[in-house]
Amino acid sequence: MAKLTAVQWTGLDSFLDELRLMPADLVEEAQAIMRESAEAARADIAAAYPSQSGALRRGLTLTPARGILLAGVELRQTAPHGWIYEHGTRDRETAAGANRGRRPGRAVFEPRAHAYRRSAISDVMFRLYAHGATRVSGGAADEEG
Repeated sequence: MAKLTAVQWTGLDSFLDELRLMPADLVEEAQAIMRESAEAARADIAAAYPSQSGALRRGLTLTPARGILLAGVELRQTAPHGWIYEHGTRDRETAAGANRGRRPGRAVFEPRAHAYRRSAISDVMFRLYAHGATRVSGGAADEEG
């Protein structure tokens, strides 16, 4: 079974209390910012893949966050070989012992997705300040790597 490479665009957990106190339209505004950023990330990542890698491009999926007070979008790479493309393989050999070498990884998805996520969270923080928040703390959840 292939491993999935994913970035969750729900790094707003530290803002949840602030969002509960703010009007519902602010959640919609944050959701629009996060969705726009996720769509831009998907387009950027798809453009960075080699032209013959249609399966990698088709594997980029967006899923909105669930809940009334939660803004976010999850961008995932669901192609069966997406993880191998990103992280590569170790040295391999056939059952007969013939060396097949290793395939180096090409970091495309993760660095681009994380950059777009950080930018979106900064934009949401700016909007919280514009709507009168006096203190906004936190940021993107720690990235596993």
